[in-house]
Amino acid sequence: MGIVTVTISMIKYIYLLYYKFNLSNLSQMLFFLLVNMLMLIIAAFAQHTKEEKQKKDLLYRELLNTHKQLKEYTHELKRLSLIEERNRIARDIHDTLGHNMTALIMQLQMAEHYAQKDLNKSTEIINNSIKTARESLTAIREVVETLRGKESLSPKIVIETLVNEFSEKTAVEINLNIAGEIINSHPANSALYHILQEGMTNAVRHGKARKIWINLTYSTNSIKFRIKDNGEGAIALVEGFGMKGIRERVESLGGRVEFKSQKGFAIDGTIYLDNSHNFEQAVSFNSESSESSKWQDL
Repeated sequence: MGIVTVTISMIKYIYLLYYKFNLSNLSQMLFFLLVNMLMLIIAAFAQHTKEEKQKKDLLYRELLNTHKQLKEYTHELKRLSLIEERNRIARDIHDTLGHNMTALIMQLQMAEHYAQKDLNKSTEIINNSIKTARESLTAIREVVETLRGKESLSPKIVIETLVNEFSEKTAVEINLNIAGEIINSHPANSALYHILQEGMTNAVRHGKARKIWINLTYSTNSIKFRIKDNGEGAIALVEGFGMKGIRERVESLGGRVEFKSQKGFAIDGTIYLDNSHNFEQAVSFNSESSESSKWQDL
């Protein structure tokens, strides 16, 4: 509307200048032109300001909505993190306590066996049982601290100590073979520690095994493991809390695990030192190296 008014007024002044030219008409036209130009500039600025305000209001509403969504996502993430942490602690307690309780039960059974034959031997075993019970309490505290006391030790020493102590407490023969250069990746080593713990415990508790073979192969980005025993095995595999815990630990590191019950019981798996490893890129268990396959016949 303003442009139409200015155009009509300009036609009027052009007519006056053309037919009635004088300085007064010229000055009026110039003044009118300047005033209208100023009004047009003000109107354009006002329109621009209005549009910018509308854009800012829209962005502000979008920002508020995004902030609300982020808060919801944060709450959900915290909830899931708490659930994950709770499950992790439950797995650690189950693995550690179950491992030590199995050893304790076997020690007490041996003490009972020697009670009528060799009192000194029976007393020695009972003293070891007391030591095992105390170690169980310590282990539970370590679980809460995520095995803080073991982090400063070499992973190889930790594994060898775990295997040797379990073998000593249960009188089960355990053959441990570690190949490759051990990389100090705490999440993987912590997972492997509990996997071995649970694997040995299940072999003795459920399979009544008297001999266990453990094969660990380290590479630059993964750890392959195999836990094999000469126990009773099982016709139908049913994953209990322990086996589910092993699977969860392995899959949390981008790996996979397979349970086999032929000529005893076996656990084959791969865990990765790099959490971003793509599961689909994992090497098939059917095409594993000959070094790993030789353990199939044990």
